Amino acid sequence: MSEQPLLPDYVLAVILSLGMAVRGFDSTAGQAMSCIANAAMLVWLLHRAALDMDFWRRASPVLALIFTAMGWGLLASLQFDGSLPDYVPGKLLSLLSGLAALLCGAIIGHRSHRLKGILDWLLLINCLILLGGLVVRQIGTDGMLSYWTIEREDRFTGLIGNANVTAAMAGCFAIIAFARLTDLRGAPVWAGDWRPGHIINLPMFVISFGVVMLTAARLTAVLLGIILTLFALHWLLRRTIFVYTRLTAIIAGITIATLILAFAGILFERFGVLGTAYQNRVMNWSHLAGVVSESPTYGYGLGAFSTINAHSLSTPRYAQANWTLNSAHNIILQLMLQGGWPYLVAICGAAALIVKQTISALRNHWSRDEAIIAAILCLIMGNAMIDVVLDMPAPVTIFLFLSGLLWGRALQGPKVDVALSRRHPMHDIGTIGG
Repeated sequence: MSEQPLLPDYVLAVILSLGMAVRGFDSTAGQAMSCIANAAMLVWLLHRAALDMDFWRRASPVLALIFTAMGWGLLASLQFDGSLPDYVPGKLLSLLSGLAALLCGAIIGHRSHRLKGILDWLLLINCLILLGGLVVRQIGTDGMLSYWTIEREDRFTGLIGNANVTAAMAGCFAIIAFARLTDLRGAPVWAGDWRPGHIINLPMFVISFGVVMLTAARLTAVLLGIILTLFALHWLLRRTIFVYTRLTAIIAGITIATLILAFAGILFERFGVLGTAYQNRVMNWSHLAGVVSESPTYGYGLGAFSTINAHSLSTPRYAQANWTLNSAHNIILQLMLQGGWPYLVAICGAAALIVKQTISALRNHWSRDEAIIAAILCLIMGNAMIDVVLDMPAPVTIFLFLSGLLWGRALQGPKVDVALSRRHPMHDIGTIGG
């Protein structure tokens, strides 16, 4: 008998992707919308899943660290005059939204193994969102379409309104599309049993990879190139070369080469000024590290970056270049600025526990879809070290939900190792490829 899903995959994908079409939920109203959507999804899953105490016992160390971080962040926000600034509630809603997304992923990962359908629907819906952004870019942003800023300095910014964040998320979907394209069993669940259904993923790969090129995001282009190369090498070196495999390899290679030649002009131009951009970013980090050193224990409170940046502009030249800066463009510095080192330690401790539990549970039994998710998380985290992708609620929701899917395997306890060791060999990571 087939497993009854806690929530249909397409419904999950729509809820998780809402912010990708609404400027990343990057506003107080957007943070509230994100929190409402994720909280509603969590309440439904808690109602349907009927989780036992073992789940909460295994999750409790991580949750304790997360709640400790949130409590410390609130305390840090009260340190100056004893009242909460008006920007704190929005940030608190964003944190609660992220926690809800993490728990939703954990519950689904704990109760089911249906990763393929979730990834397939996420890919389809977000490619449609990316395509919608390309259409809006083509027809212009007059009238009601002025809500979106689709292009800045000739770089495509998508419906999110930020080129680098759009690139990072498009790169995630390019990974899914490429992995499906190079798998003879990669037909999306919504495509039925049509063969060879994996070719359906080609237009979605064109959209997502093409968007990465149009955004001219250097780091995403490099990280994505590395990840796709590793997937391709693993696929080609470990599989018997069938006719379909040769054909798919040729199609994928021609597609990537064509997209690079067609759209990468501005990307190559930006690589030409990489040295200057790097110096500016290091200067910003050095300045903000000095700001952190003035309040290393408490930071400056949740959501306080813009205010603190405006008050710490050191010289006229620095002020002219950075007065509009709204993020540290480094997740470590951003956390330190919000709550000091205790806040950073609590968040990093929770993340480390999730990684440890997940690796311990899965060991050498990673499925293909779990490998795709791990690659996506690496791409997003790599971007978060130099950009704002984890400062926006919409990407954070997807990042934490996917993290939760893997973490949910660990929350199954000792049963995980036995169940995964009995998987059919076709589902092992060694089957990357067709």
